[in-house]
Amino acid sequence: MGFDEFATALARRQYMLPGEKRVEDIFRRVAREIAKAEKPEDRAYWEEKFYNLMASKRFSPGGRILAGADTEHGNLLNCFVQGATENPPHTLEGIEEVAVKLALVTKVGGGNGVNLDPYLPKQGVRRQVSGIAYLSADHPDVEDFIRGLMVPSHTPDGPKQAFPIRLWRRVVYGPASEALKALAREHGVEVVPVRPGDGVLEVADDMESIVRAGFTAVRQALKGEVPQLDLSRLRPLGSPVRRSGGTASGPTSFLIEFYENFLRFASLGAERAGPVAVLRYVYAPLLRGVKQGGVR
Repeated sequence: MGFDEFATALARRQYMLPGEKRVEDIFRRVAREIAKAEKPEDRAYWEEKFYNLMASKRFSPGGRILAGADTEHGNLLNCFVQGATENPPHTLEGIEEVAVKLALVTKVGGGNGVNLDPYLPKQGVRRQVSGIAYLSADHPDVEDFIRGLMVPSHTPDGPKQAFPIRLWRRVVYGPASEALKALAREHGVEVVPVRPGDGVLEVADDMESIVRAGFTAVRQALKGEVPQLDLSRLRPLGSPVRRSGGTASGPTSFLIEFYENFLRFASLGAERAGPVAVLRYVYAPLLRGVKQGGVR
């Protein structure tokens, strides 16, 4: 029993890991992983039983099992309800805790549920905020950074598109070619020989650090300061991510999806902006940004 081109296309988009070419390759990986629960001497027998059950179309596991079996993260669960926090959920610290959990669960393919009831009602606070985002001139994504290009989350296999970046002043630093300088001038991006050393947070290339850097920017903006983030350590768009089957979203997408929306959240009063603003400017962008490049 084979699988048609549509089934194969869906499997390739949602479930296949690098090196897998057929739906049957997914089933083999899943069967091998599930059989590990058996005694070593029985595993080959049960692997074949599990494989035949799936390959004959008599049974198919859930999507997270197809995607997560025998990966480094190993997540086989579909849904997670985010609620328990060390800090009161209506505080900025509580919102940050949930945001980190959302990002970490999403990067391994899990779905999330959030209860918005505990959050403070909208209080009508507005303030002017802005930040500075830096990227090294030798970063592979520097031209996307200058142009404001990213792959939209709703068309992950489509072309890059330009998005407005209104709250962050972009600065490219380091040796730059004349062509790069001209491109930067065209798009209103500064080019400087050396990045300032004081007050700049270098964002580390892991999901929790990426999210927490955004909340650091929110806190600085709430105090009337100008947050400064250096995104140069973030891996380029499309870089492989350790046996997850996904690829990196890239620094420009995090700037557009995460940090632009986080500053807008700060401009509305952060935790006093109301539950809809928390959902719109924090939680929804997190899901889009992580899924944009696949499973990070």
